[in-house]
Amino acid sequence: MPTDPQPRNSADTASASSTDESVAKSTSTATREQLRDKLTDAARSSAIGKAADGELSGKQVLETFGGWFGIVEAIVPSLTFVLLFRFVGELGVAVAVPAALGVLAIIVRLVMKQPVGGAVAGLFGMVVSGLIAVATGQGVDYFVLGLWINALWTVGLALSITFGWPLIGVVVGLLWPELAHWRRSRRQRLWMHGLTIMWMGVFVIRLLVQVPLYQAGAVEALASARIVMGVPLYALAVILSVVLARLCARRAAKPSETSSANINTR
Repeated sequence: MPTDPQPRNSADTASASSTDESVAKSTSTATREQLRDKLTDAARSSAIGKAADGELSGKQVLETFGGWFGIVEAIVPSLTFVLLFRFVGELGVAVAVPAALGVLAIIVRLVMKQPVGGAVAGLFGMVVSGLIAVATGQGVDYFVLGLWINALWTVGLALSITFGWPLIGVVVGLLWPELAHWRRSRRQRLWMHGLTIMWMGVFVIRLLVQVPLYQAGAVEALASARIVMGVPLYALAVILSVVLARLCARRAAKPSETSSANINTR
């Protein structure tokens, strides 16, 4: 008959348990570091991350939006749509031409070997907006998707504040090492909440202006408001975010510098 295996003694059991715990902790730490690296890469690829990479100059902010070509991509669809809708009067034409220009923008970027992610997203938005407008037969519905996107951003930012993880604070904490532990400081938490509220204000202002125009069916006024409150307002929010985040980071670094100076003089 087979004999029963000899039971492990308590020392072997404790050693195995300790090894398992060490492996689990190492795996958990590695997973957290990988997740943080991915989040940091995402933060750097955001508008704030691009603007914060180097000196905050007009050229730097311009590059954040893909240069002049990126700004043209952001403005032309709404402008083209409203001009064609106003002077041609054919909703199908007014919808199709901006989409065709979106395809052309992707081709140009491919030829120039530039990233096409933003152009593809813009084309998708134009196609969806065009389908909505054609389905309802109302030109003003070409802009309803943008209203929903602004509303979703407003709700998302509000929820992040409610749960104590303001989204802009998370982005800033990943970009500036001095602010990596901003949740431990009451003053820094207030800064991060303030930055997130500022961004939420951008979307709220858009809704306050554009929703009444949409309800009134004012296609031309709505298109103009979308252009004016698009890149310019977004750029202003990006610039303020970088300036205020850098100011907060400098203030966060001062105590450590002071402590370091005190230690050196002892």
